[in-house]
Amino acid sequence: KGNIVGFNRFDDHSRKPNPYVYFGSFNTDPEYGNGKLGEAVYKASLQRELTKGVPVHADCDPTSPITAKYLESGFVATTHFTFSRKPSFHIVHPNMPNIPWASSALSPDALLALGENNAIRVRALDEGDAFPELGEGKVLVRLVTQGGVSYGVFEKPPAEMVEILKEPHP
Repeated sequence: KGNIVGFNRFDDHSRKPNPYVYFGSFNTDPEYGNGKLGEAVYKASLQRELTKGVPVHADCDPTSPITAKYLESGFVATTHFTFSRKPSFHIVHPNMPNIPWASSALSPDALLALGENNAIRVRALDEGDAFPELGEGKVLVRLVTQGGVSYGVFEKPPAEMVEILKEPHP
């Protein structure tokens, strides 16, 4: 009792000319609920922030298992960069519920069978991957692991989403 077992931070920039919320500093003690506490805190706080009607921006470690959870909950990776000698993603939840991704209804098996087509690119990820698709107008919408191999699912965002996905410069 009285110990902090989880926390997160949302910086509200919703009153700026290009409004957004920045999500950062998310941590939970793994001794509490084997990650379930963190998942519950994350889901509840994200839903609260999405009610502001603006995109949510964040940065995360592409190699961390939580990154797949972020993508599953509506974030997309838009940029890959190095921060303090560690790989990082800039991710954005566009907060546009009526614009589904073409890959969202496909099972992992169906995605892997696609390979690369016009709308969706699926490829195995390498250790130290540079994610070149993020510099070619696509975003990473899903991470799929099958048979011990991680795959990235990339799509081109719809035109009405392109400006929203740009990293804000405070």
